[in-house]
Amino acid sequence: MRERKPEVWFEIYRYFVQFEHFMMMDARFQAELTETKSEVQRLKERLSMGAPTVQKDLSFISLVRKWSGLGSAFTVEEFFASIEASAKIGRWEENDQLQIAALKLTDSAKIWNRN
Repeated sequence: MRERKPEVWFEIYRYFVQFEHFMMMDARFQAELTETKSEVQRLKERLSMGAPTVQKDLSFISLVRKWSGLGSAFTVEEFFASIEASAKIGRWEENDQLQIAALKLTDSAKIWNRN
């Protein structure tokens, strides 16, 4: 029988370590996949039971100040920021934000929006 060189043994050992690492990663992946599947199943069950849906809170409309245009006391960026912040807290949809923005326009800004 022919004797193998140390380099060959090193290569065999290196492949064995890589294989062992791969098997450990595969086991972790399988565990995460199982956990994810069970979480998806729990969520499906909650949906099928008619879990309460999240309601939007339009009371935050009062936090949005009216904006009249260029001569306004605050900038258009501040106007949009107040709408976005209120929308995030109140769980508004994009369409809600657009409608509220249009309702909060006054003076020249309102005339510009109509055109």
